[in-house]
Amino acid sequence: MYDFFVNTSSWDGGLTGDDGTTCKRPWNMALDGMFQGYGLINFADAYALLTLNGYQLSSSDNTAIRDYLRRLAAAVNSSYHAWDRWADAHNCTMSNNSETCIRYRSDNHLSWGQAPLLATAAALGDQTIANYVLAGGAWDDGRSGPVTNTSHMKYVINRAVLSNGQIYDEAPAAVGGIGREGYAFYHLWAMEIVARIDDVHFHQGIWDYKGTDGKGLREAYTAEAPRVMSGQNSGDNWQYELPYNHWGDATFLSARDKSARNAFIAQSFGPVILLFGQ
Repeated sequence: MYDFFVNTSSWDGGLTGDDGTTCKRPWNMALDGMFQGYGLINFADAYALLTLNGYQLSSSDNTAIRDYLRRLAAAVNSSYHAWDRWADAHNCTMSNNSETCIRYRSDNHLSWGQAPLLATAAALGDQTIANYVLAGGAWDDGRSGPVTNTSHMKYVINRAVLSNGQIYDEAPAAVGGIGREGYAFYHLWAMEIVARIDDVHFHQGIWDYKGTDGKGLREAYTAEAPRVMSGQNSGDNWQYELPYNHWGDATFLSARDKSARNAFIAQSFGPVILLFGQ
């Protein structure tokens, strides 16, 4: 499904933003990208697990699968463009502080649009797609023409991790967030996928990247840990497996061990403890 049109917004249906923009299409168009993205992550991971571990596909099967991965990546990228290119077209720069523009440069949809693309880059060994996601390089997905990614993952971390370390999606309005309950870890989940793939395949330092205010993923996991340890988000303790492995922080260990370590994440990692547990 391809659903990007530069003159319509993926903002909530019927809502008028503070800069006058309105939506002519329903919110669920953004979910097209989410659900296609989950599928792309799993499909790309399955292909990578097979081919990177020596399984020999026939030439025709290999060509067909790689072609399908690229076509599905183009569909996911189209939904991602409903955020990134829409923001470009409406002058959503760092200095534009309208509520609409801030959301279009900070929301979890940006990370969820790019995590599947990075999974595709890893599966296909495609450095161009990786640069598009990690550093804002140009990529032609076969439909859009060459597009430079102005909301690449380092930019998103800079915008979505606030100066107090909280994640934009769930932080209260008083500190610059939009207060959507449960969305801090939903956004961190996508960022964690990107950081893990980068760590294994591309080595651009996403785990330790700091935005202009000196905040990055470590500060975000620290700021959001009380949600897990208080019991509010105890089921998200699995998200502290990889941060603890990377930084060895006692707070991350406490958050990791808050609940049973038995999560199975169907949309991405699968059995978390089996893959990452220490």
